[in-house]
Amino acid sequence: MARSPLAPRVLLLVVSTGLSVVLAEVLLRAWGGALGFEFLLANTPSLYDTSIFQPDPEAVKALRPSARAQIQTAEYSQDIRIDAAGLRGPELPAKATDELRILAVGDSFTLGLQVQEDELFHARLARGLSQRLARPVTAWNAGVDGHGTPHAQAQMVRLAPVVDADVVLLTFFTGNDFDDNADYERSLGRRPRALERDEGPGRWLARRSVLAMNLWVLARALDIAGAGNGARHHRELSLFTSPDALAQQARHTRPALASFEERCRDLGVACFVAVGSPAFVVYPERRAASFWIFGLDADDVRPDAPAAAVLDALPATLPGLDLSDGLRAVSEEGGPPLYFTLDGHWTPGGHAAVAAQLEGWMGPALEALSVGDGP
Repeated sequence: MARSPLAPRVLLLVVSTGLSVVLAEVLLRAWGGALGFEFLLANTPSLYDTSIFQPDPEAVKALRPSARAQIQTAEYSQDIRIDAAGLRGPELPAKATDELRILAVGDSFTLGLQVQEDELFHARLARGLSQRLARPVTAWNAGVDGHGTPHAQAQMVRLAPVVDADVVLLTFFTGNDFDDNADYERSLGRRPRALERDEGPGRWLARRSVLAMNLWVLARALDIAGAGNGARHHRELSLFTSPDALAQQARHTRPALASFEERCRDLGVACFVAVGSPAFVVYPERRAASFWIFGLDADDVRPDAPAAAVLDALPATLPGLDLSDGLRAVSEEGGPPLYFTLDGHWTPGGHAAVAAQLEGWMGPALEALSVGDGP
């Protein structure tokens, strides 16, 4: 019986397709690039192991005490540990007599699931300050994905006494904290959708393949742009293009920061605010796709306006620093990548650059701070 000519053609097609996929994977990894459809932080959180989080009546979402997990995407893989108090890292020891303790609060940029514990900016900051101040300085991580200023305040009120913190460092992310602050009251008592975990072959591949993750990002971006979530992300991006939209959103952030400063005084801790921005603020070439997909013109972007609005909203006694200029300087000097390509959070190099800025800024103020002193 004659052999069908179809079989070798199918085999050739399968082999050529497989080789094309492998080649695309190799080229993307070597390039370190993306297909261009990344949007802020909208893509990778759905790949996380959400078992490290739990609902919280005040912070909406918090870290689950004593949780363990591995966070994996095509760009990184990290083992995550949460201590009994709900902090990322080792168990809290007794405080040394001359130790200065920093409690870091904020969102996913503070939690930093993308990097190891000792690579986080606040861990690096503590090591630098230990040398500068000639005393032990430790940092404790109370960051949680999705937190705005009121959420971080709830974390501070609960955990600053547990840590026996002398200093609290709040990270404000201009990419979505304005909207998180505006939505805080409505989100109380509502189970965060981010706690739901939905496994599938697409997620499995996206955690392991750069090509699959690029396709995942594209699919997620198109889905977000066309779904109900699109309105929120359009609103978040419009802060960078519309002065009126920024002024509208800043109305909620000003009282949130005032309340945060009041709680700092109540707790007797020295507080600082570090203002971080999306990757497209530091890397202009990353703007076009994100703004285009939500119908906005990247040429209209005012990259530093939201950070300036945060600094303007700070009470006079709450010091703040915009990190963008320092990060741009590192980038322009040919330093390492500061943001992950697909994830949008700081790389180890980004955390190092942030820590260097914070040490130079906070160091002089902390040199005059004795243990137990207030702000």
